Formats: sequence, C-alpha cells, structure tokens
Amino acid sequence: MRKNTTKICAALLGMCMLATNADAQMVISKVFYAGTTKAGATTNYTGGEEYIELHNNSASECNISGMMIGLVESEATTGAYYAKDRESGYEIKLKQLYQIPEDKDYIVKPWGNVVIAACAMDHSTLANGGADLSKADFTFGGMNGDNESVPKLNLLFSFNDNTKVVNLTNGGDAGIVIIKKGYASKLTYADESTFVFANGKTTGSKYLPFNAYYAMDVVEILKTKATDGVYSVDPERKRFSDNQDKGYVPATEKMNKDGFIVYRKTALNCDGNKYLYDTNNSTNDFAISNTIALEEYDDNEYGTTDVTVTIPASGFLPFYAEKAFFCGSDLYVGYVSISSNVAKCNSVQGNTTVFNNSPYLLIGAPGTHTIKYTEATRLLSTAGQNNWIEDNDDKYVDGVLTIKTKNRYPMKFVNDGENPRFVRDAVDNNPQTLKIDVASEGRLYINLNYLNEEETSIKWDGIMPKDFITTGIECINKTSATTDDKVYDLRGMKVGNISSDIIIKGGKKYLVK
Repeated sequence: MRKNTTKICAALLGMCMLATNADAQMVISKVFYAGTTKAGATTNYTGGEEYIELHNNSASECNISGMMIGLVESEATTGAYYAKDRESGYEIKLKQLYQIPEDKDYIVKPWGNVVIAACAMDHSTLANGGADLSKADFTFGGMNGDNESVPKLNLLFSFNDNTKVVNLTNGGDAGIVIIKKGYASKLTYADESTFVFANGKTTGSKYLPFNAYYAMDVVEILKTKATDGVYSVDPERKRFSDNQDKGYVPATEKMNKDGFIVYRKTALNCDGNKYLYDTNNSTNDFAISNTIALEEYDDNEYGTTDVTVTIPASGFLPFYAEKAFFCGSDLYVGYVSISSNVAKCNSVQGNTTVFNNSPYLLIGAPGTHTIKYTEATRLLSTAGQNNWIEDNDDKYVDGVLTIKTKNRYPMKFVNDGENPRFVRDAVDNNPQTLKIDVASEGRLYINLNYLNEEETSIKWDGIMPKDFITTGIECINKTSATTDDKVYDLRGMKVGNISSDIIIKGGKKYLVK
C-alpha cells in the first residue's frame, strides 16, 4: 500500500502494531462518481477520474486481500429492483462485482485509507477539479492510461459482457457494497442460472442477486428531479431496505458533472486520526462537497458532545458512561472480563475503540481530561457490558446492596495506594450482599459467578497509572525488554514475548531495537 495509506500519527504510538483483524471496520468513505468537465471546456470529461475510497474505521490493521466491491443495478424506473417492491428479505441485484487481488496480503493500517481509481492516472490537468490518481492503491482497470504498476481489481461479474470498465454512472442512482472475503460463497457470480434480467424483462442486461445481510458496508445515492426549479429525491427509489441503509445521499443538480464528491462525515478527531460517522444511515453519515480532496475528510465533528472528567490522585476514576464514548490516547479504559469462572482485569487505550454506555474505570494522569459522548457509530466495543451491576436505586436498601440471582456475588472497586482491587464485603456472612457508601464509592460494582465462594478480592491486573504517565521514549534491546519485570503493550495488556516495537516497562515507554 502507498505511503499515505499506511501512515499513522505518532501520537497513536504502537497502535499500528496491533494484530491484523480481517473484520476491522472497513467502511465506504468516499464515492466520486459524478465526474467533471474537460479542462477549458464545458463538455463532460470521460477519462476515468471517478474513484471510491475506503477507510479503516478502527485501531486494528485490516487485511483486505480478497475483499469484494459490488455496484448495485441502476436501472431507470422501469426495470429497477426497488426495496419497496420486495415483500421481505435483504436481496439486492448487483450490476458489477470486483475483487481485490489475493496474490498477497494487502494490509490497511489503523485509520488508513484505500483509493480505488476508475483509471489510475493524473487527471488534474485534463479535468476541472480532477484528482491525481496515478498512485492509487488499486484500479478497476480496463481504461487507457492506467498506471501499470497499480494493482488491478479482478472483475468477477458484469451486467453486460461487453462492459469491462467500472460502471460508476454520474447523476445517480448509485449503490455500492463491500463484502469481506469470507462471504464469497454467498455470491453465485460463476453460475449463470442464478442471474436475473431487469425487473419485468427477459432479455438485456443481467444482474447478480446478493443477500445484503452479508455486506460489510453499503451506501446509496439517489438522483434528484427538478420540479419548477426545485430539486427533490423520491425515496421510493431506494434499493436497500432500512435494515441495510436507513437513508440515502441525495445527488443534487451539482452531482452531474461539477466535481462534487460524496464523503463520510467525521465523528471524532482523535490524535490526528479520523473516526468516521457510521450509523447505518447514509442520510446522516454522508455529506457532499467539491472541496474535500483525495484522502481528506472534514475536520468538524458530528454527533459528539465533550464531557470533562477529573482523574483523582490515585489515577483511577470509576466512571459510569451515560452514552457511547471515546477517549484520547491520554486515558486508558479498564473493565473486568470473565473466562472459565476466573475474573480478569483489563485495560485498553482509550482511542482504540468506541465504548458502550456502561461502567468502566478511567485510568490516567491526575487532573482534567476530555471524553466524547458520541451518537455517530453503530459498532461498539462489548467490553464493560457484562458483569456490572446496573445503577438502579431500588437495589440499595439502607447501605446494603443485595443480589438475588443464584451464584452471583457483588464486589466493589477500592484503591488504597498500590493495591487497587475489587473486594467482597459480605453482610451477615451473606456473600450475595455488599456494604456500600453510595456517596463516596463511585457505584462501580461487578457481579461475578465464582466456583470458590471464599474468594474475597480480585487484584487489579490492568495497566497502572504509573506505568504510562511518562515523558519521552528511550530505546531498549529485545533481550533487556524480556526480563521478569512487568511489560505492557500500549493497550495496557501484559506481554510475554515482545512483538510490539513500543512497550511500557517500569513506568517508561521504550522503543524495542
């Protein structure tokens, strides 16, 4: 992948060292399908300046080798397959299906972008507002002028045997879907008996049925129609049902040839990286612009609210999130997980994901910090959802919390100096009760299932504030890094074999050589 695709802000430090995740949150982030005019002219430019941009909307690397990109049929009123005409189900009809080559791994770094050009060449001097796509990550192929060094997508299916170039028609309608490699078996592009013709027809263009339930991401752009000079969209033209995409992007009159691009809005600016808006509703998620350039996104944040929190001297703050939230790299988020009846204290760096509304521990330098409540995502971390006691007043009677579920035991978080932990404090020898002080204890309680009812505490095993509140990074060799001392990665997780380039050891960050 090219340099811009793999770059990552230094503030994220070791995030690019995370394990590759084939299910990382790849989203369709830009569609430039409308086209422009020829330089110095008013006629349409048809040299292939269209492109699609994808964005890794997560802090994990993603291998996109074998991922597929489908274009939804764009028939006129007669022959279209509208969602309103379906009795039920997810099935849409594709007019083209492309696949990223499988000749090697194609790794997209956290928050990285992937540009797929209709024609990988420099269009900037040939078209008004055209982009330089000569160094695109991939090309759809089939056009004159393609940079031969840019990998070409494999065309698996096309609605017309004579159409070998990407059919990103300007003006709308346009629907795009991305499909991860593992769902290739859901597509019957090699079986002609499964193809269908335009709705109500028996000849002509043929289309490939696909169950959009298996889509990683979709976007739909609908053409506009002018009535007395007022442009409007007919939402009944939607191909995707609401459970696939609740909205659509209106292709205004400017979309035909004036260089406007459909782009995904920014939910959060985190340490120089973009977490893009993703609520499964194109109306909310996307905007239109003729100034957003290649691999650029809006710096404005949508759907977020800043909240100030104060970390006490201990470095730990019990925090009950009222909404989904996101942090910067200055905070770690702690939670407790259960495996085989063993409780494990964990922590991850706050900018690695969007967290659910749930209780957590915020870990950081004493003082004020900013977190962001957000309504701009549909994909949330499940960490912290389980094992927490809900914050309901009716559970507390005269300073005693009582759990009535069999074999479930409450524990509360306490921190006295170097010994943060969750403890059981039974009332009248009843292990399902807990003495509490609602006013002072932060109401951070877990509710665990143990085989050993005599277990009275769980020591905190996540990162400690002193382990990452440091200045500067020193170098260390791998041998010195793997001593008996506690070593953490930048997610706050203990590590044994050193695989990351940056570690935390003895309260300092080190670059492993």
